[in-house]
Amino acid sequence: MSLVADVFEMVIIDKLGNVIAKDVLSESNITKETAENEVRAGRGNNIYAILNGDTNIEISSTTPVFNLENLALHVGTEIVTGKGTAFASFEHVTVQEGDDSLSYVTLKHAPISEKYLSIVDKDGQQIPKANMLLSGKEVQFSSGVQVGEDLKVLTYEYETSEDTKQLDINIDQFPKDVRIVLTTLKLNQDSQPVSELQFDFPRVKPSANFAINTGSEREASPQEANFKVLLNPNTKKLGTIKEIPLT
Repeated sequence: MSLVADVFEMVIIDKLGNVIAKDVLSESNITKETAENEVRAGRGNNIYAILNGDTNIEISSTTPVFNLENLALHVGTEIVTGKGTAFASFEHVTVQEGDDSLSYVTLKHAPISEKYLSIVDKDGQQIPKANMLLSGKEVQFSSGVQVGEDLKVLTYEYETSEDTKQLDINIDQFPKDVRIVLTTLKLNQDSQPVSELQFDFPRVKPSANFAINTGSEREASPQEANFKVLLNPNTKKLGTIKEIPLT
């Protein structure tokens, strides 16, 4: 008696030969469905025959690891690395006393301009932009705030580093075909590996749908991915299953 008691390791290969390894999966499944049409006849309307129709194979995977390269498969665009702009997340700052008559706060980044800069006091009231002056990462105040007062910076636009990765979501671009190889272990009754089971699908279409779910608790958010196996041109083969003895 043999068992399959471990999750698949997934290797995704694009048409350029680039490889994405998904080796931290919490769940991965292969589902094959073939349409069946029952032919009933005679007394009692019993099944006389079953006619098989189209065959579909779907691959699903779940991982706690977020990877932009994986997401790019489902978006259908290329990742671009380089300088860009981004919006800052919330910051809590305390007003400091300056050398001159102006008080100030120091931000994590240097805002590009005052256009999207938004700062509120403890009551949620906006600090007028007319009262603010930008100087690098510092925002100086001419009036409207007190030294020692706690403020909340809602956002501002700043320039990112040259290592920033960007992935565009376009309405006219869709996922490209990839090759997927799934490998797991076959175990004996003593839970010892005896062979590898490998499923090789040369032509697979990543789903264009994706979801990124988050929660207030600090825990890994599972990332789900779905794929559909396509028929290779000029062949009837969807994929290959191999059992490889361990040496």
